Amino acid sequence: MPQQLRSRLQPNRTHQRPNSAPLSSLYVGIEIEVSTCPDPGEPSDAAFCVYVHDGFCGVDFATQKLAKGRRGSVIEPPSIDGIDPDIDAEMGRILVQDPPPFAIRPDPAPSRTRVASKSPSLSGRSDSLPSEASSAGDPSLAADARALYEELGGIACQKLTCDNLPANMNQRLLDRWIRPFEDPVIDWLKRYTRSPPTTKIQVAGIGIVIDGQRLSIERSRVGFTHCSQTMYIDLNVSLFSRLWFELDILPIVVTTDVKGSIDERACSAVRKAILFINPHLSANIPRINVGFRHEVEVDGGGVIRFCNVQDYRRLVPDATWQVLKQRCDAVRNKRISISFFNSTPVGGGVAIMRHSIVRFMSLLGIDVHWYVAKPKPEVFQITKHKFHNILQGVAPKDVSFSEHDKALYEKWCAVNAERNWVSGPFGSSDVIVIDDPQLIGIIPHIRCRSKSKVVFRCHIQVRNDLIEQGNNETARVWNYIWDHIKDVDGYIWHPIPESVPSCVPRSKLSFFPAFMDPLDGLCKTLTPSTLEYYLSIFNRLAYDRMGKRLAFPRRPYILQLSRFDPSKGIPDVIEAYSELRKRIESVLPFSELPQLVIAGIGAIDDPQGTAIYDETLLLLEDEQYQDIFSDVVPPAAVRPVVERAAVACHIYLQLSIREGFEIKVTEALHKGKPVVAYATGGIPLQIQHGVNGYLIETGNTGQVTDTLFRLLTDDEDWRKRATG
Repeated sequence: MPQQLRSRLQPNRTHQRPNSAPLSSLYVGIEIEVSTCPDPGEPSDAAFCVYVHDGFCGVDFATQKLAKGRRGSVIEPPSIDGIDPDIDAEMGRILVQDPPPFAIRPDPAPSRTRVASKSPSLSGRSDSLPSEASSAGDPSLAADARALYEELGGIACQKLTCDNLPANMNQRLLDRWIRPFEDPVIDWLKRYTRSPPTTKIQVAGIGIVIDGQRLSIERSRVGFTHCSQTMYIDLNVSLFSRLWFELDILPIVVTTDVKGSIDERACSAVRKAILFINPHLSANIPRINVGFRHEVEVDGGGVIRFCNVQDYRRLVPDATWQVLKQRCDAVRNKRISISFFNSTPVGGGVAIMRHSIVRFMSLLGIDVHWYVAKPKPEVFQITKHKFHNILQGVAPKDVSFSEHDKALYEKWCAVNAERNWVSGPFGSSDVIVIDDPQLIGIIPHIRCRSKSKVVFRCHIQVRNDLIEQGNNETARVWNYIWDHIKDVDGYIWHPIPESVPSCVPRSKLSFFPAFMDPLDGLCKTLTPSTLEYYLSIFNRLAYDRMGKRLAFPRRPYILQLSRFDPSKGIPDVIEAYSELRKRIESVLPFSELPQLVIAGIGAIDDPQGTAIYDETLLLLEDEQYQDIFSDVVPPAAVRPVVERAAVACHIYLQLSIREGFEIKVTEALHKGKPVVAYATGGIPLQIQHGVNGYLIETGNTGQVTDTLFRLLTDDEDWRKRATG
């Protein structure tokens, strides 16, 4: 193995643990309480409490008070006699019996640890906060406070209520109150996770109370509730983003009872936050919730707040952002409501894009919704085998779309429309977007009951050449679909003109590529220790299913990430890898040979995935592949875990024989991975051949093998493609 390649595969030694035991997963509740000061010349009183939970019972907690006159400085509250925690030596937990309420304004006292526990001291050395800090204000801070209160318009000496909450209470005001908590909270969490035993905090339930008013979130709008009234305001709290990007902690804003003590509310916050994550994995993967009328509650209905508008603004040039803002302002000012309809909330690229677009548009204040159909397996057999596969030209020749199939499919569409959507989103939506052919059967119900504009969005590569030939099953299926979509108001296709049938009027046609969210958990940058944690989860899933593990970082691995689908070219992947191993074994020792990961993600509306997965396993057991069987890892895992493991792959493969605009190629390029792919569908629009990857003629596995060999043995070539 070339020396530079070897060095790239070695982990950062500063992040290695002394043993191979996996990190312990914890969850935290963070309660922030601010009491605005009646004197405009002084800063406010404020405190926060962090409560640590292991998913079963409380582990630890600590309450800190922000020091007056020192922005971001903290002091620990005075000790309370009679509180001696019991220490369970066997479990290593701190058990506090009946912790008393914490007074928000205690008299200053010498700082000492409240609980003899793992909790790190935030104040650092005992001399870091002189005694006069509690009474002497910082002149610059006092000036800021005066200017801020003047901006409020004469309510400086009043507590905030819904009656005197000013209409212009904006980001600047709340940011001024909450920002001083950021560094102390982040520092506390960093110290806690790094002190033995090393832990991984997955989720933070966050509660914020300002003058007794609760911060709550409804559909990505932030409000303060007081006396059963709620006023919604803009809020871009950077604390949430910092938890996500610096510590890989998923922030969840929860509503707690303001009558409880700050410690009690922090405990409540973490218990509520745990309900929003996937219970089957020890990771910060949100639970997918489908609510009333089968509406997908993206990010738990907006309470999961890992990014804000400013985070997105930093991704693009100012000119681009201004154009986007003008378009969004126009939509918002006209109060246009947009609704997406498709068949699954999780699985393939369409679901990923819908989560991203609903999140982004909601943050921009646009009224956007996403609805999915009630699953029915026998109907999904039709939409998968006889819509999706036939249109892409990958279905067996004996598969046909019968009259019985039509009746069953149309009844299913009618039931979903009548039960869930006719009296709801069909009437309230101004624009309805139908994703792919699975739900084209609801379009007649929309036309009969609504004046909404309807847009058909096609994400797959349609075999237009077969449609133009006529007298085949692809043409018959397309004609059935065309009968349902021919009168819609607009069409959106991936930017592949040759896949658009000629009957689609070009005056109504728009091209739009697939997209990814660089801020979500699929694409963000991970620290070496966090990456190691997710690889351990990946290996656990792979071992449970196949008894195999990745040998990374000692050995590199090649990855193809896709659904287990006949259009994804999985047999070609295995054949190319088998030939690669025969050639490269003469160059590298066995201990450094690359492994292959064929990772697939299931979808509710894809009943064929399990069958293709089983066929893949049978293919690997074939005699011709016995020499590589132990080094091919095909876990069927949840997408967020696989995507995080993809960060460490050496080369990314995408040997699809039919493809629209492949979102996973974009994700791989974003991660800085050289991509080797077939020049199929929209993939040539994503890869610059010889710059950030290589495009191979579809079916030419020999050329794939040659390209992989060159990237694995020529370190300079790999580096150029990774940075291209």
